[in-house]
Amino acid sequence: DLPVRGELRRFGLGAAPPAPVNLTDIPRDALGIPEPAPVQIEALFTAHAPLWEIDVATDADRPGAPYWRTDGVPTVNPAEPSVYRYVSYARWQSEPLLQLNYLIWFAARPRTGAFDLLGGPLDGVLWRVTLNRSGQALLYDGIHACGCYHQLFPSPALRLRPETAQWAEPPLAPQPAPDLGPGERLILRLSSGSHALQRVYADQPGTA
Repeated sequence: DLPVRGELRRFGLGAAPPAPVNLTDIPRDALGIPEPAPVQIEALFTAHAPLWEIDVATDADRPGAPYWRTDGVPTVNPAEPSVYRYVSYARWQSEPLLQLNYLIWFAARPRTGAFDLLGGPLDGVLWRVTLNRSGQALLYDGIHACGCYHQLFPSPALRLRPETAQWAEPPLAPQPAPDLGPGERLILRLSSGSHALQRVYADQPGTA
């Protein structure tokens, strides 16, 4: 039921995800921090990679590889759709947890008018997966590269504490994380123009 301005296109890994890597088999350092080998990191990134479903109405909606133009303005090359990945760590209940980060870039967030302070060249969206000790997704979250619009998608193992409703900026958890069936991936639906994360759902990679 979400509006479509252009054409829905999917970017990212198209194959069905392999079996998740069990983090209990991965060594940890003296502080308990996971130290996966490069082949294990690659398997984790592949297993948890989402598909980006983007409403493509203009070239600014096509993700690509960032570069500097000759006039010094940053932009992206949509002929090279790229997903950048890196590892980070969190601490939950006194335990270090591994996080997988997926980042895509757009050439711009087109301005909607003279007073649009959010529009301009270069836009990015980050998707992060926090894994529990066994390698299952404990929490998903998404945020724009500018640090705005942080959204949480918790697994059934998590819930917001009641007192967070009284915070000046309560955590935004619009929906729980969807359950993935056999051969399914997470689909991240992004709007045209603002590249807002509108919905997270599970689907087969080859279906639209």
